[in-house]
Amino acid sequence: MIKTNLKLVFDILKRTDISIEQIYVEGELFTVEQLKKIHEWVDKNKELYININIKYKYFASRRIALIVLLEEDFYDKKNYDFQDLTRYERIASIRFEVTNKNKKDLDTPEKVHPKNPCLYYENFESNQSKRQYRAALRKILETPFHFF
Repeated sequence: MIKTNLKLVFDILKRTDISIEQIYVEGELFTVEQLKKIHEWVDKNKELYININIKYKYFASRRIALIVLLEEDFYDKKNYDFQDLTRYERIASIRFEVTNKNKKDLDTPEKVHPKNPCLYYENFESNQSKRQYRAALRKILETPFHFF
């Protein structure tokens, strides 16, 4: 038994020097005939590879979604010229599937995404806020293609 991907399965199905006994995809048993039919259908319909559009929303916490939006609009400015996040929350709910909508401490742009985080978090008694901010940034930087 070997583990492989679907493309290699289709290549193996074309071979005549081996006999395929069973094929499991995601734990489901498929017959060789079923997979050959799928392969023939996909081969005949090459346009299936071209006209595929996927609409999706990335799961993001409220803070991550707002950081992304604030960074897009204010990355080149020294400070924020507003205090109300309502407009950005609306945009975030359209663009992302917001998972944690807690507004407890994050009610202004400066609290969500400080322009000078080192100076902002310098006066905090607990490092927990800074840790949470860094964790949010780390998540954004791990997969920036989901956000920007």
